[in-house]
Amino acid sequence: MAFNTTNPVEPHGARDNSAFTWRARLVKALMQWAGRVVRRGGKELKRASSEFQITSNLGDLDRLNAAIFEGTVRIAFAGDSIVEGDRDGLYDNSVVATVMRALREQNPGIHFVAGNFSLSGRGIGALATETYVGQPYPEDLATGFYRPDGSPMTDQWPGGSVVGKSWMGHLRDFAPDFVMVMHGANDLSGSSLGNTTALKHVLSLIRHFPKVPSVGLATTALPAVSAGYQEEAQIAADGVRAVARELNLTLVDINRAFNRLRAGIDVANLVYTRDDTFVGYPAGWDVEAHSTLSLADAGGGLIRGSGSALRNTQSLDVNIKATFSCPSWFSTTCALHYRSMGAPEHQYSAQISSGSLVLYWGATRLGFKAIGALASGSKVVLQVDVQGALHRVYVNHVLQLTVHDYHHLRRGNHGVAIMGGAGTIADFIVHTGDYSAVEVPQLSDLELYGGDHLATHNGVADGNGINHPTRQANSVCWAAAFSALVDHIRVQKRAGR
Repeated sequence: MAFNTTNPVEPHGARDNSAFTWRARLVKALMQWAGRVVRRGGKELKRASSEFQITSNLGDLDRLNAAIFEGTVRIAFAGDSIVEGDRDGLYDNSVVATVMRALREQNPGIHFVAGNFSLSGRGIGALATETYVGQPYPEDLATGFYRPDGSPMTDQWPGGSVVGKSWMGHLRDFAPDFVMVMHGANDLSGSSLGNTTALKHVLSLIRHFPKVPSVGLATTALPAVSAGYQEEAQIAADGVRAVARELNLTLVDINRAFNRLRAGIDVANLVYTRDDTFVGYPAGWDVEAHSTLSLADAGGGLIRGSGSALRNTQSLDVNIKATFSCPSWFSTTCALHYRSMGAPEHQYSAQISSGSLVLYWGATRLGFKAIGALASGSKVVLQVDVQGALHRVYVNHVLQLTVHDYHHLRRGNHGVAIMGGAGTIADFIVHTGDYSAVEVPQLSDLELYGGDHLATHNGVADGNGINHPTRQANSVCWAAAFSALVDHIRVQKRAGR
């Protein structure tokens, strides 16, 4: 679904020409609130505006750095209507305009050549295909696009779109030193695998440009609650964040900043809870039919038998460890299940048997490691630590598998299994990670997105009431999330003098 508006509204108030004025406001707010906390239910919460610099992470910027020293930097943006920037007010208040203004004002010795190649209503899939091409006016959104030559004041589509040339081809021919990919608001299938597969294909195409640019990725904010699609947009953002970390790309984490401001939740820094007991088993567990797993001691620290069981506790991330012992490892496989959606075909499973360690999603093998033969009756400690798309599997406290996978980045159950034979499971230790409000929310949906027409704006400038930010929200969230990248460019120029 594409979030678009047919009721653009006029901005209110004069433009603020100072570069990244959110910094001054942020510092002032921090000084005013330093040392102050608010208690909710006995829990101390800090202000959500603090430590914004952690919402961006710098990756491989070699080409960008070289261009900075050369004195001319070509920057291309590819995104949707939010990045296009002129659907609900002045382009001058949009995220790309704000960032480029800051770069030019803070780096007068650098010549910035920008191209905003963004298309309203399109997602990452359209950018990923060479068959999505420029068309004569009027465009057919399903198959292509038309854009007139943009004004030099806005950096939009320099030269205009070319009939027959793909969206990706326009980026390639612009010969950028840095490409900023900003999708997600229209990528609402709910499939982290589908979204990230398309994104990785886009990145592969960019890596084959004649001049290989540095690349940045931006995560999408969630739309207004009234618009729905909260989970789908979060899945899209989680996938982008994970790809940036896997491939060492610069990450502009708008989604993280947004969630902190609207909900007081840090989506990239989960709160962990310990949940590791067999006491009372099978209460609190879903046990598969024909399983013989049962408590083997009164203290609840050991179960014995065969079969599998899932704990009735869901989490996003998990660190899970157990000690398995089998009379015959040659005929028995032991496993830790996690992020399970309740069925074997929809869960991750780290499985160990004599000679091998395998990580699965359903029946799909994600990783394999040959290990030594396991002696009958020996104890083996199996542990999995999953954070986002990164899965790390340990055997006897030694890291054996490191895998990035995108089949399921959201919540699921964890559990244990003994298959093909019988055995025991002891020392079951689990830490589950999930969201928890750790800060005080600062902005409502009205302040973030405004209303859907002038009568409901109540003085809030810009926005479409759905997913296009107001001028205020752009300043303190969307553009503000670029702070680390903007600071890096300024520092690099000084270092090169």
